[in-house]
Amino acid sequence: MSKRLRDVAEVHYGRSPNEVLTEDSPIPIIGTGGIYGRASRAMYNGPAVVVPRKGSLGNPQYVDEPFWPVDTTYAVIPKTGIDAKWLYYSLDTFDLTKLNEATGVPSISCDWLYKVPVGSGEYGEQHRIAEILSTVDEAIEQTEALIAKYQRIKTGLMQDLFTRGVTPDGQLRPTRAKAPHLYREYHCGWIPKEWDMVAVKDCGSVQLGRQRSPDQMSGRWTMPYLRVANVFDGYIDYGDVLEMDFTPDERRTFSLKQGDILLNEGQSLELVGRCALYNGQDDAFCFQNTLVRFRPFDKQCPFFYRFLFKWFLDCGLFMRIAKQTTSVAHLGADRFARMRCVSVPYVEQLRIAERLEVLQSRLNTDIAFASKLRQQKHGLMHDLLTGRVRVKVGEPEKGVV
Repeated sequence: MSKRLRDVAEVHYGRSPNEVLTEDSPIPIIGTGGIYGRASRAMYNGPAVVVPRKGSLGNPQYVDEPFWPVDTTYAVIPKTGIDAKWLYYSLDTFDLTKLNEATGVPSISCDWLYKVPVGSGEYGEQHRIAEILSTVDEAIEQTEALIAKYQRIKTGLMQDLFTRGVTPDGQLRPTRAKAPHLYREYHCGWIPKEWDMVAVKDCGSVQLGRQRSPDQMSGRWTMPYLRVANVFDGYIDYGDVLEMDFTPDERRTFSLKQGDILLNEGQSLELVGRCALYNGQDDAFCFQNTLVRFRPFDKQCPFFYRFLFKWFLDCGLFMRIAKQTTSVAHLGADRFARMRCVSVPYVEQLRIAERLEVLQSRLNTDIAFASKLRQQKHGLMHDLLTGRVRVKVGEPEKGVV
């Protein structure tokens, strides 16, 4: 039989931490976004659940130690015989934003929070459910830690590869400090002697997408087209594609071919220069003016430029040339075309791309596994916390991860 939160827990208001602020204490001060300070004493002992009361609703936090909840949160204390971790997962599976009753700053009243359904079950079953879900959470955290580790390795490797390169034996060139005779100086820095500095337009063609909207004309072909909403960091989402009419000339100008690189031309600041390699069929898609297409010339490796532009993005180089307002920036096809970049011999481009592809493949595998675990957790939470699937207390659960 399903229960309400008031049947299994007590809800207490948090308080301003001004009177207890300190730096030398293990007791966390917990707000809607997590720990943001330390308290000289605790208001409550864990385990408990901290639920946002005002501001950013949702995302309850499990606490298993003494803590101080701030005045924009509730401290949800489980009653005797209730597993606190089970209570946390029960609240986490409920969309707390539905409880918002304010027209201004989002907020949740205590009365509405008490009405949240939380399922049922004896303590032993609650504890077993919490163990199963915690196991999945631990696997997700470990996988995300690996992803973060390889992201850091990739960032450092790109810095080395795009400033030092790879010799025919597959090794990084010695640094300039160790082998200055291998490098030459340009106004923007030092590069290997075999390289040059050129404009982006000298390595491939640069084209801004079609600028007219679908209702301004009709043409012979209705074509699916990609826009800024389709291009993410390193991949293209083909699941939300729109269509518009293109004339024969426009279709030839704005169609995509394998090996093209699409960069977000603008909109919000964090989107400028985000890029991905097009891997669909030739001439199957066109692109809109929120994107810039870079098409490498012959004897230029598309994968090399995919990673090079990603490095530009991470280093903030695109934002240096972008035209900015308060909240919007535009890369500009002409500015991008004139941007300086390294010109690397084709065979070395291949070696550099290969090194980065190996690392990216590992990252993609871990990212896919983390996504699979999150989906598995979502399904388990629905099955276990609603009682649709019952667990056997005292027996290990099979096939959880």
